[in-house]
Amino acid sequence: MVDNKTQITKRKEWLKSQDFGVLQSTKEFKLFEDLVNNSLYLQNDIVEYILKQSYEDRDTPFSYEDLDLRYYRDEDILRDIKEELYNLIDDSKGIAHRDDFNEQVGEILNKDVDTKAVDDLIKEVLDYSQYFICEEDYENLNLFVLSVLSMDYNDYEDMHEIFQWFLVTDDRLLIQLDKFGEPILNNEYWGRCAFGQAIVMDYVFIQIFKNWFIETYMCEFDEVQ
Repeated sequence: MVDNKTQITKRKEWLKSQDFGVLQSTKEFKLFEDLVNNSLYLQNDIVEYILKQSYEDRDTPFSYEDLDLRYYRDEDILRDIKEELYNLIDDSKGIAHRDDFNEQVGEILNKDVDTKAVDDLIKEVLDYSQYFICEEDYENLNLFVLSVLSMDYNDYEDMHEIFQWFLVTDDRLLIQLDKFGEPILNNEYWGRCAFGQAIVMDYVFIQIFKNWFIETYMCEFDEVQ
């Protein structure tokens, strides 16, 4: 008989593997949607007014100088790093059990991470590789890892374009938005860089649901679907 803890673990794994089309009908996502909708309040007029006033009034609570719109294109960074790493492994001659090795490395590299976690991802590949790869090729792999750890991401820098401002009343949600690189102003306003769809459909909220909400609240669910 499967115990409740095992059921919850399987439920977490299943939820994390689903796209929005499936998630939106689950009770867990509906709870998350309620949290989001009850924590965000549209404040475009107020925020824009204060930002404009800050040009002339130094006593405004915040200004454009407090707003950092820079971000790094995580998908491009990870794509290029993974491609280079795959090529390096493919060129290696002394790999034992190559099929099993390639399969495991593929699983590691396909993890959904941002640039803040890419160092750990690459180190995981390196740690795993030492048991399968010859000394010379392993040294080349190690040099590549060192280059990744000191990588300059400036070529991948871009600027957010904000379409809406929301007051975030739940600090936990604000922390998660900041963690995922969203524009945060005065530690209370979130700058939304999307429009034309329900907020919970935004990519960042799908990630917050999968990486934070599920892990934080699953233990509170009394039943498993």
